Amino acid sequence: MPAPVSKPSASFTPPTHRFWSRIQRFLFPHAAERDERFRAEIERLSVRSLYIIAGVCLGMPVLGFTFHQMANLFEPYAGGQQPWMIFAFLALAAVLVVAARTACVRCYARPLALVSGLISAGILTWNQILANPDPEEALIASMIGVVIVMLVGVVSIPALPVQIFGLGAAIGWLHFGSAKLAEYWEMIPAVSLHHYAGLDLVTILCTALCAVNYQRIHEAFLSHQRQMAGQSRLLLSESAALMGRFAATLSHELNTPAGALQSALDSMDALTAKKAGASEHERERLEQMAAELRRTARESSRGLTDIVRKMQRFTNLDRAEVMEVDLNDLLRDVASMVEPEIQAKVELEMDYRPLPPLMVRPQQISAVFSNLLHNAIEMSPQQGRVSISSRQVDSQVEVTVRDHGRGFSREQLADVFDPGFYVEGGRVRSSNWGLFSSRQIVREHGGEVQVDSVLGRGTEVKVVLPRRTNLDPAA
Repeated sequence: MPAPVSKPSASFTPPTHRFWSRIQRFLFPHAAERDERFRAEIERLSVRSLYIIAGVCLGMPVLGFTFHQMANLFEPYAGGQQPWMIFAFLALAAVLVVAARTACVRCYARPLALVSGLISAGILTWNQILANPDPEEALIASMIGVVIVMLVGVVSIPALPVQIFGLGAAIGWLHFGSAKLAEYWEMIPAVSLHHYAGLDLVTILCTALCAVNYQRIHEAFLSHQRQMAGQSRLLLSESAALMGRFAATLSHELNTPAGALQSALDSMDALTAKKAGASEHERERLEQMAAELRRTARESSRGLTDIVRKMQRFTNLDRAEVMEVDLNDLLRDVASMVEPEIQAKVELEMDYRPLPPLMVRPQQISAVFSNLLHNAIEMSPQQGRVSISSRQVDSQVEVTVRDHGRGFSREQLADVFDPGFYVEGGRVRSSNWGLFSSRQIVREHGGEVQVDSVLGRGTEVKVVLPRRTNLDPAA
């Protein structure tokens, strides 16, 4: 009996099919933009491309005019740039800048950037045809201008490969049509399609470069998302520890006013019972005691109210929303959370200067300063001193956390923001992840973290935030 013939697995994919599938994804990566976050990144880069192209439109005629004027000193030349071309590029640059700053137009930034490339190619082509005294040289120079436009488009526009291919084809036909029209007007010699073989090759090359650039943008975006996910997990761990310390501090702070309030209420109940059979003189004394108890109750109530407000602020912090905050109040809250640990080991000095309100994510910024304070406490000797200060310097806000502990060597300071792992006591432990995460959070707000340390003398960590952070809608 013949052995049964095994059928190929349903999941088997022929190598040729896999190859063409990869080529298709490489040249037609449209599926990547189904991700709303990546599409938003493409829109942001497209707006940036409008500014880049506007800068090129401003710089190219100015540099070209300057070069021709300098060259004319040594070799007079009748051609060059015509005034209309300079004004055309200046007008195009102005339109692109206005479009980039107009909210209703920003969503069309990429198509607008591609159209501006087509317009630029037309301007360069007709400038060479009209201004160049040598007709054959005019044709060659205009083609060089077209190649420059294509390269600028590939570098600056986060376009799909098919869009760059379409742009190259459109520019090629625009150039051919313009050349044929100039030929009809007897401005240049006869034009043949064979002259455009090199331009077709440039279009294909630019399409391939665009595919590589688009894939690089997508991979960088995915890498950033993975990094942000890791930071979010680290921040969640920091926040959990932060809230745990806050809960311990909160329970300690609640005990005192709550106990005083309960004692005052019990005492007032006892005084009320005594008043019924007390003499006149005794009643006066009981009234004085009752007034004192009411004062104690009011103070305890105010203390509980302050704690509730603080708790509400931290409840808001837990939502990780963008809020306008007084950074000094946030620093006081963070300091109060680590107060039991501070009292047991170090002396905390606080110097808060008046600051403008900032738009931040309070949970993240609180985690940053909590991490810096705990690092300073750990680095400090017993009965040491840790200071935290804030001030405004020009358009920036500076918060400095300083300790007088063991400090870092130059080698350690060079790697202080590099996260890693080490083995201690047979267990794998992490190092520098807190500083790494803190710097990333501050940078997302548009600021920076600076560390200065001397071995054996202590460490100073300075957090610098702009008055208008990256989260501020007015920025």
